[in-house]
Amino acid sequence: MEDLVDGALNRAASSLCPGRDQDTAKCGICTGFTLFVISLGLFLASFDTVPPTSYGLLQNDFTGYVDTDNVYNPGRYFVFVGHHFIHFPKTRVTIQFSDGETKVAGTEEYQTTVAPAIKARTGPDPSDLTGESGGQPLDLDVAFQYRFTYEEIPYVYQMFGPAWETSFVRFARQAISNTAQLFTPGQFWHKRSEIEAGIQAAVADALLHQGHARVDDLQLMRAGFSDKYEDIILRVQLQEQLKTTKRYNLTVTEVLKSVDIRRSETEAQIMRINAEAEAEAAIIGNKARMQALELVQSTKALAYKRLRDELGWSSDQFLEYMRQAAINAQPSGNIIVKTDSFGGAGAEATASSTTSRRGSPGSSRP
Repeated sequence: MEDLVDGALNRAASSLCPGRDQDTAKCGICTGFTLFVISLGLFLASFDTVPPTSYGLLQNDFTGYVDTDNVYNPGRYFVFVGHHFIHFPKTRVTIQFSDGETKVAGTEEYQTTVAPAIKARTGPDPSDLTGESGGQPLDLDVAFQYRFTYEEIPYVYQMFGPAWETSFVRFARQAISNTAQLFTPGQFWHKRSEIEAGIQAAVADALLHQGHARVDDLQLMRAGFSDKYEDIILRVQLQEQLKTTKRYNLTVTEVLKSVDIRRSETEAQIMRINAEAEAEAAIIGNKARMQALELVQSTKALAYKRLRDELGWSSDQFLEYMRQAAINAQPSGNIIVKTDSFGGAGAEATASSTTSRRGSPGSSRP
């Protein structure tokens, strides 16, 4: 191998420097090749890239100076030897406060930053069940997403250098803790969305004014109170549910009783209407029977008058006729009848059931 390299150098020296000593020519060729390789390496080392998900600030490796006047967008740049880019995220980055298991998300360069859950305290509750007027301690699991704008990159570096997230965690933790004190414990159950919006506004304001970052979204994932307080709340809620259930049962009973009362009132009204109808019907029936009786009696009287007038009976004869008619209307049997003879002497006659009772007043005439 060495012979091949030496032969190649001799041939190159003979062709490039025909009048010179071959050793001198070979030394010059080696020197030139070395300079070429070094120059090529330096040229390639003068390039640096900004990833597609980042902004960049150029830093001089020799002096440590960072050019904050120019912010670089993603791409490949010729920056000369001894310079490199400091990267800042261009996309949203998540910071999460949680003690549980966290699924890390984000790009390979900008992963989710996980910090311990926030130890905070609520505001005082007028109806505090434990007598602790200063509020209740609680653990908050919160996650939020922040991003940088192109114009704010120089200010971020000037204030925090490349370690801005440590300060962001501190700013957010303080803002969340302060906001939690504005709400009572009960509101963490009944006004969860309102509390989340308040925390987001506080974190966004803190990071904008202190960290030159924009907070686009925030999630209140968990609000955990102490076991003692949660047991008290559980018992209170059970009592509230029991009271509500009893109130509903009372309402149902009231409705049922109201239905019974209405049913009784309706039945009483029906009975009254029926009684009035029966009384009215009895009155109408009695009037009808009275009118019918009057009509029958008047008809009989008219008929008897016509009969008397046609036959020319006297009053005694007509009474005798009526007596005989009454006897004939009686059931069969022996009847003792007292009659007055036309001669003026009284007599008693016994008529059997087989004796004909019929007769006419004319047959007794003299």
